[in-house]
Amino acid sequence: MGGAPDFQIVLAGKPVGSKLACIQSDYYFDMEYCVEYSTFRTLHNNKSFKSPDLPLASCSGNVPAIASTNSHHESSKAELALLDLYSGCGGMSTGLCLGAKVSGVDLVTRWSVDSDEAACESLKLNHPETHVRNDSAEDFLQLLKEWEKLCKRYITWDMKGRIQSRSMASKKAIDADSNDELAPGEFEVGKLVDIHYGSSNKKGKRGLKFKVHWKGYSDREDTWEPIDELSNCQELICDFVREGFRSKILPLPGDVDVICGGPPCQGISGYNRYRSFDCPWDDERNRQIGVFMDIVEFLKPKFVLMENVVDILRFDKASLARYALSRLVHMKYQARLGIMAAGCYGLPQFRMRVFVWGAHPSEKLPQFPLPTHDVIVKLWPPPEFERNTVAYDEGQALELEKAVVLQDAISDLPAVSNQESREKMSYDKLPETEFQRYIRSTKYGNIFFSCNV
Repeated sequence: MGGAPDFQIVLAGKPVGSKLACIQSDYYFDMEYCVEYSTFRTLHNNKSFKSPDLPLASCSGNVPAIASTNSHHESSKAELALLDLYSGCGGMSTGLCLGAKVSGVDLVTRWSVDSDEAACESLKLNHPETHVRNDSAEDFLQLLKEWEKLCKRYITWDMKGRIQSRSMASKKAIDADSNDELAPGEFEVGKLVDIHYGSSNKKGKRGLKFKVHWKGYSDREDTWEPIDELSNCQELICDFVREGFRSKILPLPGDVDVICGGPPCQGISGYNRYRSFDCPWDDERNRQIGVFMDIVEFLKPKFVLMENVVDILRFDKASLARYALSRLVHMKYQARLGIMAAGCYGLPQFRMRVFVWGAHPSEKLPQFPLPTHDVIVKLWPPPEFERNTVAYDEGQALELEKAVVLQDAISDLPAVSNQESREKMSYDKLPETEFQRYIRSTKYGNIFFSCNV
């Protein structure tokens, strides 16, 4: 929306003009609201929509690829960069990248963030090309802001786009000091190997820190040091920032094409008997939805995808879900909310989840993929959000595959006795269903069943 305070006018589901009839006002709107999937969508015209061959996303139909049209960033890229927030082991980003590849889009997870160290180690093992950060989302956002400041201080672009180092008056003095002999008890900084925002221990002062490799010592002796303690290492900081900028160890605004993530659901889930009904925002886990949107606002990606449990629509009159939508719209993003059941896409469980799409005004707002399988319904969303369920229109001819049930998934597993001592067991029979053939397919050929319980 543009101009004065943001608002829109909708009459019977249709926008009413671009000016208020019979009222002298400069207010106008450029976004429409569609009831299906609670969709806020840009009102394109011939001048503002740069890709007339790409139709506007409707509220039903097959899911389109994440199109890279002319946008507020740069011209279309051969590869789209993704940031996975609250990544865990990387399941959401992996699924997005695989789905994008099927649609002919090269989507690559360049960065991921999670506060769980074990999950980060697992993601690193499976995705060595990804810059994985074991940080809280709040610290990651502060790190991004500090990184931008460092890049502005130490890096500049000339007219041809080549990277140049800013001149530093103290450089000669630093070089001279480096030739001095070290006093007893002093250590010499060899190089800076990483950057972090936070504290090195629970009681430490929070701030920007560099991981220092000391000359004459092994990597195991590396330590985290506050940037204030490295004032005599400006040249080393410059080298680190230049190399980090080149390799994009951290994203700057405009570097990220897609942000995905599922903020913690423990403060929302109905299984939590101690949810804060009176003050949902008092729960730090619920506040992560705000942090997620703060990161979106800072990095300004083309697309945003947020996931959470269906209880986000039941808890506190869906205030957290409404907040997520309102933040996207306030940032001028198109947005839509949909409810999808895993069983509708061939998994042996119902498991409903809420997804919120966001897209920059110049992009095509992605639709939700329609179900491919029949499903055994276990529960249903709140009545006021029933229309947000991703499904076919009533009376529409369907050709769905049959529902996948638990037996389809595990009937080929070998029996496990109470006295079983083996940690791994080989399958003792061939797969019996299409689902089993799919999950047992591997390029390595050796499939084992883990009997850890």
